[in-house]
Amino acid sequence: MIMNKNLKIAIRAFLYFAVISSSLYCIVMTLVSADISKGVIGGVLFGIIISMSLSVFLFIGLTLFEKKLFFYSNMPNLLQSKNVYLEGIAGNATRGRIKYGGLFLTEDSVIFIPHRFAIKPKTVDFPLEKIRIVNRAGISFLKSFSGGLRGRLLLETIDGDRYEFSVWEIDKWIKEIGERLIPSPSSSQRG
Repeated sequence: MIMNKNLKIAIRAFLYFAVISSSLYCIVMTLVSADISKGVIGGVLFGIIISMSLSVFLFIGLTLFEKKLFFYSNMPNLLQSKNVYLEGIAGNATRGRIKYGGLFLTEDSVIFIPHRFAIKPKTVDFPLEKIRIVNRAGISFLKSFSGGLRGRLLLETIDGDRYEFSVWEIDKWIKEIGERLIPSPSSSQRG
């Protein structure tokens, strides 16, 4: 089941990568070679090779994520006595550079754990009673290098902290978190 889901994601990524990279390489190779047929053939071949490589890399990464091999040894301590309702690969797109890891929804919090190779890793734990807004952050060209060219999951706390996470299936995350929010007197708006 999980392997099948990972394979579907890798195939979707391959198609996306193939269309984008083949188009770009076709244009570049046509301009360089000054021959449209050479540019198109070379661009498509190069685009498929690059796309295949990236898709295989993604598939391996998704499989390793499922086995929890990318995380620090503190992960079991953080999630030891908690029920995990939803988990997925995520990127903390809050600052200028995206940091990848895993996002976990438990019965009382949303936890982001960076992968073991992250520079200056910082685990972020959002207690559900402190989450004020759960919504979708729109596309932002100013955040191009931190996942801003796609929709992101937006979490805002009652303390005014605002975090954006690049995740698959954003609407599912919004729904699942929204269903588990713990009402508090100071929470005013829920996405």
